[in-house]
Amino acid sequence: MPLVQHLYANCQPTLGWGGFDLFVDPPGRLEVRINVYFEVEPAVGPVDLDDFLFDWQQAVSDKWDDKIRIRSNAPPNEDLSVVFRMRRVNALGNAHFPVLIKAGGYAAGAGLYFPTPGLFGGNRMHLKLGMLDNLTWLQGSDANIRAGVPGARALMFMDQRDRVLQSLPGHGMPGFANTLDITMNLNGGVWSVAPGDQPDLDALCQALAGTPPWLPQPAVKISASSGKQGKIDTITNNVRNYMMLHGVNNVSIDRNPILTGKRFRMPFTAHNTTKAVTIEVLPVPEMVKRTRAGQAVADNVVSAHEFGHLLGLPDEYLNYGVHMAGSAIMVNSQPAWDLLCGQHVPAVPVRAWNDAYNDSMMSVGTTIYRAHAITIWDCLGTASGQGWTITRP
Repeated sequence: MPLVQHLYANCQPTLGWGGFDLFVDPPGRLEVRINVYFEVEPAVGPVDLDDFLFDWQQAVSDKWDDKIRIRSNAPPNEDLSVVFRMRRVNALGNAHFPVLIKAGGYAAGAGLYFPTPGLFGGNRMHLKLGMLDNLTWLQGSDANIRAGVPGARALMFMDQRDRVLQSLPGHGMPGFANTLDITMNLNGGVWSVAPGDQPDLDALCQALAGTPPWLPQPAVKISASSGKQGKIDTITNNVRNYMMLHGVNNVSIDRNPILTGKRFRMPFTAHNTTKAVTIEVLPVPEMVKRTRAGQAVADNVVSAHEFGHLLGLPDEYLNYGVHMAGSAIMVNSQPAWDLLCGQHVPAVPVRAWNDAYNDSMMSVGTTIYRAHAITIWDCLGTASGQGWTITRP
């Protein structure tokens, strides 16, 4: 029998939190409707909550709408494209999910929180979001850096830069600088890295190349000086090429060839066959500027990621068993997610939720996977009493 318009109210995902209404709208649409209740920290000041919700809805629609399709298993097997709609309610009892608007920078403290005394009756899972969290990562992090407030994502970049600095000689010693000095030798008309300096340069390259693929590598600048443009261009280019052959991407590398204007020396001596080069690890704002190299991170929007929790989905960038041991609900949600994915026929590939970073919406990226539809699929099957199949993504 063909599908008919139907509202399934207050569906409860089985992973431990979340809730929504499901509105089947034949022939090709399924609306996931979520009622949101807001509270605002006093430190935030006045907030137009309708404007905040409008911006959040825009971010969610951009990242989530029409990415998922679910097909009815009953003839004529209608294929429904899933869209997501949020509505503000003025009473906690009418909400599927409560949200606290918090003070602080972009992504700082944003996330899913298990019940907290004094918040939402002390027994409700809830989200925390900030006023900047509806922006893309690039915009939000730039705003934080300009304001001198490193948000959670900026701290993530700081961790990568600190890891790279640890590969430099003298790290942790008095007078340590964020630079590596190497010598280039001229042999047979070719400028190459002096053999004695290759191990240090290789260690730096290895550290840079070890950056997770969904983050930009910490930025570096290659500096050298000479009185001849061609010579200094060749030397800095050769250092860059050496680093790229050892896993450093071109986007992370700046060259700084400095012309000194000194071409002759008196008394005349032969041209130098060695040249000093300095490689500097640049500050975190330079990583932000280059984030377009890792588009998944640049396009990530904190509020679109956090929206996934309203669907009952856990994070993928950390293992709750290690980091959230205070809440059995959260700890159990990740393995329960795997089990639920296995109940779909055919089984939905599980997500690497114990991994560090990846391109997933529930990590630091923007990609929607079939596992992100599994709570909707489960609730729709339970509420409707019929079988469904996730057909996309």
